[in-house]
Amino acid sequence: MNYEGSDLLKLAELLKPPDDAPKADCSKAIQANSHNQNVQVKKTETPKTLEEFEMQQELEFNELTMESKKQPQFNIKYSQAVTAEDVFLQLGPKTPSSSSCEDMIITIELPDEKFSAMDLNLTKTDLKLDGFIYKLRLSLPHPINPDLSNAKWNQTDETLVLTLRMCREFDFVNF
Repeated sequence: MNYEGSDLLKLAELLKPPDDAPKADCSKAIQANSHNQNVQVKKTETPKTLEEFEMQQELEFNELTMESKKQPQFNIKYSQAVTAEDVFLQLGPKTPSSSSCEDMIITIELPDEKFSAMDLNLTKTDLKLDGFIYKLRLSLPHPINPDLSNAKWNQTDETLVLTLRMCREFDFVNF
């Protein structure tokens, strides 16, 4: 088969991308292919208000820091205030089940973390813990009262013990 120069020009014209195609995406794809890497381009909407912009910045910052920090091991237990009447005479309406519990106890293991480097933030439904090594974001299974809660650092075990007072409406099920 013989090809003329005009045939090659027609082929080049067919393979040429359209003029309305974005050129920035093509250059990213070429760079990704040349380095044999998979590049995911995230398309984010431009924030319209200052609050949306701040939320977007916070999310991007959290994504970056979350990758470099570990999530600690934690354990959730429940506790109830029991008197002698409840144990021996069984006069109160409390049962041994967790539905009668007043406190939620969360034990977080933080080996090699310094107590002074930790930042703990409690809301009614969330727990946020930041340190140099660890980061924990936890949605609590029950709403709590942050004002009646406390935290204790155990230096020998390198654990943080949170005692959180739960906000529950006591009814015929939850005493």
